[in-house]
Amino acid sequence: MTSCFDIFTTEEQRILKKYWKENFAEKKLVYSERRATGKSPLTPEELLFVGSFRLDGIPPTLRRVP
Repeated sequence: MTSCFDIFTTEEQRILKKYWKENFAEKKLVYSERRATGKSPLTPEELLFVGSFRLDGIPPTLRRVP
């Protein structure tokens, strides 16, 4: 199942679970952990937030310093 499962409505989650159960092998994922480690695509809201950096003049090549 997708690691971004929590962005869907309850009804959409039910449909997705049914679809995945019928078409894919079972595997255990903890969605909140996957999101926390960056292994899930950005939500539309997150894309808008990140895109706003460009509007503020922050270059897209900027990286976090460890």
